[in-house]
Amino acid sequence: MAFFAHMGAGFAMKPLAPKVPVGVLVAAGMWLDLVCFALMGLGVGGESILAWTHGLFMSGVWSIFVGVAAGLIMKNPRGGIVIGAAVFSHWIIDFITHPMAGGDLQPDIPLFLEGSPKVGLGLYRDMTVAIIVDIASLLAGIAVYVYSRLHLPKPPVTPDK
Repeated sequence: MAFFAHMGAGFAMKPLAPKVPVGVLVAAGMWLDLVCFALMGLGVGGESILAWTHGLFMSGVWSIFVGVAAGLIMKNPRGGIVIGAAVFSHWIIDFITHPMAGGDLQPDIPLFLEGSPKVGLGLYRDMTVAIIVDIASLLAGIAVYVYSRLHLPKPPVTPDK
């Protein structure tokens, strides 16, 4: 699981959406796992759960849904687009990293729904590589966030209506 890499992606997107809280962007980067864990907690399980939470098609659906909802709720279209992109970054990271070490090492990220071809480049087949890349991704994301806080202009403050 590329837990820290997903968090790093959220941190790294902060300069693109200065009015969106960084915690929202980090949660968006982890959204697909959060939905997966929630469904498993409700007793929904099995192999098909990855198709509904982590497949390419459903990742796109979740990205659009979350991005549009966030943009409307926050009245911030740009923020919604960046939040949607953070959700989709999860699929990109999983495509690069899956399958993970310890599994059957066959691609496990579905392209569409259950029964569709599965993909994954397998960067995390080696646990040492997984740990190093995961932590480096988080640190890089935090570095982008800190740099943006220190060196980029702050967004203008607008009064609430």
